[in-house]
Amino acid sequence: MEDVFQVEAYSNADFSEPHSLLINHLRNRVPGGFEPQFILDLGAGSGDISRRLQKAFPKARLTMVDGSQEMISWNERVWEKENLPKANFCVSRIQDFVIDQSYDLIFANSLLHHVTDPFDFWSCIQRSVSTGTFVFLSDLLRPESIKKVEEMTLRYCGSDSQILQNDFSKSLMAAYSLKEIESMLVMIKWDEKIKLEQISDRHWIAFGSIE
Repeated sequence: MEDVFQVEAYSNADFSEPHSLLINHLRNRVPGGFEPQFILDLGAGSGDISRRLQKAFPKARLTMVDGSQEMISWNERVWEKENLPKANFCVSRIQDFVIDQSYDLIFANSLLHHVTDPFDFWSCIQRSVSTGTFVFLSDLLRPESIKKVEEMTLRYCGSDSQILQNDFSKSLMAAYSLKEIESMLVMIKWDEKIKLEQISDRHWIAFGSIE
């Protein structure tokens, strides 16, 4: 997402409701007393949910990874302007991301459907975990028809900019079904390690501690 207008559209959009709900889902599923020291946020995007992660775990050191230099630069400016705790910012595709430390929490929201080969996504997650890492992933669900895509775009993005409407529609069509996600987990032998749930008409989450 290198287009300046696209970055501005996402940065100025109001994602407060879905992102707050997602953080609540995370807080309700981590082990009791869970206080991560290091968090990896893959596909950080405009940083709205990254800031919510930071506020949910204020003592944690956050590493934000995104393939867009524009997005990372935006987040660096926001972090400085809001005087948020020191964070690490990394411009990298997940296919190329090099792990240089262990993380207590690995978080990724709305990233899988952007990756051409889904197993590049799962490979990055797998090589980023260590014993005891808690993984929390979320993304869109693909509707059953183009008509449903159009209806959901109107319902959830009807008052947003045309850029956001177009991107949401394309993302819904690029997303996976729950059965496809289940098959991926079986193929990487994680079907018994993390739990998969549908949390809305358009979202799923997968989570669990990796032992």
